[in-house]
Amino acid sequence: MKKPALEGGRPQRKQYLPYGQHRLSSLDIAAATRVLKSKWITQGPIVDEFEKAFSTRIGCRYAVSVNSGTAALHAATASLGLGPGDEVLTTPLTFIATINAIIYAGARPVLADIDPLTLNLDAKEAENRINENTRAIIFVHYAGNPSGFADIIQLSQNRQLSLIDDASHALGARYNDRTIGSFAESISTFSFHPVKHITTGEGGMVATANKEAAEFAKTFRNHGITREVRERYGANAPWYYDVGLLGWNYRLNDIGSAIGLSQLQRLESVLAKRTAIAQFYQREFRNLPKIELPSTQANAMHAWHLYTVILREEELTIDRDKFVEALRAENIGATVHYSPAHLFSFHRNRLGYREGDFPNAESVSRRIVSLPIFPDMSRTDCDDVVQAVRKVLNFYAR
Repeated sequence: MKKPALEGGRPQRKQYLPYGQHRLSSLDIAAATRVLKSKWITQGPIVDEFEKAFSTRIGCRYAVSVNSGTAALHAATASLGLGPGDEVLTTPLTFIATINAIIYAGARPVLADIDPLTLNLDAKEAENRINENTRAIIFVHYAGNPSGFADIIQLSQNRQLSLIDDASHALGARYNDRTIGSFAESISTFSFHPVKHITTGEGGMVATANKEAAEFAKTFRNHGITREVRERYGANAPWYYDVGLLGWNYRLNDIGSAIGLSQLQRLESVLAKRTAIAQFYQREFRNLPKIELPSTQANAMHAWHLYTVILREEELTIDRDKFVEALRAENIGATVHYSPAHLFSFHRNRLGYREGDFPNAESVSRRIVSLPIFPDMSRTDCDDVVQAVRKVLNFYAR
């Protein structure tokens, strides 16, 4: 039996392999350079081009770019007119931006437990928490998995609730043969952080079939100003503008838009490579009884932003934190997505939740591990991940 590096053995690899990694091609750099040499580096025409190309690829009527996935969520929640006394249902197994965006809008986040198989919001748990103050639901496609989305759509329609789907992980995912972001029943939000499927450096997008929501987002991202700068540019253009609402400076500039537009052309190959890596892991890990593998419904096409396994604690002599430490000692960049959001100090104090409130999410959060997955991984990289996981599992087996 090989000894793990944490116990004094030789590491699986010499160089550290991160869980995610951006890639900028020469085409991306050339696109950004063209913008830098142009008259517009922000609030210019490339922003519109990126939005139109994105809406065409996703199949939505309107796409409004912003400077982060968090800004996209904030714009979406604000577009619903939420305020004090309103409640929005969502999952505790998500990045804090999902929950914070509800608070930004002035509403109260109400959490419901997850389905332990899909790791997405459980529709039955959500329904049990609906009351007269509930205005909306935010569904998170955890790791890029849209499984269970139809149940949440049905619930929102039956109870006449607005629906936002946080698709920060799910660019290119499909459900019931429809692309995530094309569902008229919801407002979708995307993230273009460097570890996502495409990047604009930092950035995000609001996708919707609702013209009013799109117009609100465009004004909201620009301080609430009702006429954009290019509409006021030129000798014969009117210089004046109005401020129609309390907005934020959430604009995505032309440099990032140019990179995103270039990267969007490679989305299919990115999805294919991520899927191939995930399928390789699924094959290699399927006979390991000490871990549970990701589960996807038959009508869902996973985007594989993350590849996560769940440890069977009863099969091991170490806990999840020690397991992550052991993999990192092998130079495998394992990490955790996510700690339970309701147990962070700020959210615990503000929302009043306690440990034990969401047993499925807490159990998963305590045992989950994200393994490296990004398009530039080589076959050797993938083999190293598999061998390191096997080494650690075998050594620490009960």
